[in-house]
Amino acid sequence: MQSILSIFLTDKYISALLIKADPFSVVQSYIEKIPYEFDEFNAKLTNKKLSKIIENFKIPDEYKNAQRIISASSDFIPLDINIDYILEKLLDLIPYPIIVLDHFSNKSFLQLKEDEVNKYLNSKKYDIEVSYLTRVFLDSAYMKEYAKNHTSEFIDQNEIIITTMPIVGSKNKEYLDELIKTFADEIKIAGIWKFALDTTLSFVPLISAIVHLELNLKEFFDSQPINSDGKLIVAPGVEEIQILDENKKPTGESYKLETESINKFELPEDKSVIIKWNASGSKFEGKISGSDIGLIIDSRKRNNAK
Repeated sequence: MQSILSIFLTDKYISALLIKADPFSVVQSYIEKIPYEFDEFNAKLTNKKLSKIIENFKIPDEYKNAQRIISASSDFIPLDINIDYILEKLLDLIPYPIIVLDHFSNKSFLQLKEDEVNKYLNSKKYDIEVSYLTRVFLDSAYMKEYAKNHTSEFIDQNEIIITTMPIVGSKNKEYLDELIKTFADEIKIAGIWKFALDTTLSFVPLISAIVHLELNLKEFFDSQPINSDGKLIVAPGVEEIQILDENKKPTGESYKLETESINKFELPEDKSVIIKWNASGSKFEGKISGSDIGLIIDSRKRNNAK
């Protein structure tokens, strides 16, 4: 039985998936924080330390001989660990935009105020969790730059995966809500986007396993739709969105929007409605499903909205 232990390394976390190859299925998932060592000279991740961490995964006996494959960002290459897949190259293969939010690896902290930068660097040095508000600020700053620089991707792609480290305090919904609003601030086109939030960094080892087994990525993701954890509708200049019946006739119900604002409505992931709007900035008619955090509808006008 062919099996794979697909591992993604960051400088703070190790995320791994134990995968059975045929038929493809995830047996178990793991995420472990790399043990902190005060002595920076000895704090680097080594092959020996990695093997010790993997021992704590408690892998079932029948998978003890699973082939190990490792992926990592080009910014984080441990000294004596062989890296099979580079993160940036993997992301180029995926049919969806995937945003990897790891504030320890990007430079978002430079946007903090001077005293906050010092607190952040000390938190990183001494392995102290940053506050939730600082985490949101840092990841929102990265999301802002990503949305600004990848607008062309979002014209054709309406599903976005956000993969990140665990969020302290069970604030996943609040966290995603903030990131979607940041995305809405930067996106300059009308449209509807579904967001999936992964707080175990597991999408990266999933992708590397699919690539390693030479499976078709598009077929794989088409057969296994991503979760609808958040849903954003950008409807510039729209004041009201009608709800239609199955015959596409008005039901008399509607979402009334505050103009030039971000609005929020309840619509669970397992519910759907047919909606219609028509404004100078955009128009739409079709069925949409909800999400874990409902619908976020942005009615603010865009200079170049279509």
